[in-house]
Amino acid sequence: MKKIILVVLIALALPIGGYFGYGFYQEKQVEAKAAKEIEEIALKRFLTDTITTNLASNEFAVVQFAIELDKVEGREVLDNYAPEVRAAVISTMTSLERQEVQGEQGLETLESRMKEAVQEIIPSEKVVRVMVTEFKVQ
Repeated sequence: MKKIILVVLIALALPIGGYFGYGFYQEKQVEAKAAKEIEEIALKRFLTDTITTNLASNEFAVVQFAIELDKVEGREVLDNYAPEVRAAVISTMTSLERQEVQGEQGLETLESRMKEAVQEIIPSEKVVRVMVTEFKVQ
């Protein structure tokens, strides 16, 4: 009788253990995939220098942008155009007044204008989005 109970317990333990082991394996696969996606996104982003420039209202603005492209190769192309991107930031900022860049709507406007400017610099690549990562007006 003890042998039968032992065999039944072993027969139940194997599939249950397999089920939990498979779940653990699947969880690790999902984590690895998420980590790979995060790394890929980071490789698609170009971070500008922190740029200090005048606004049209004779105030100073300190800005920095993260520019995300659709491919890693696009970011590599953009690396070659860093001076043009810097010039576009300065040109865009000097055409805006303090009121135009303040608040959520102002930052969205600034991001939109920068996206258009960068897309003009590298028309062969797709700019996914531009994010303001640093912003101060003095």
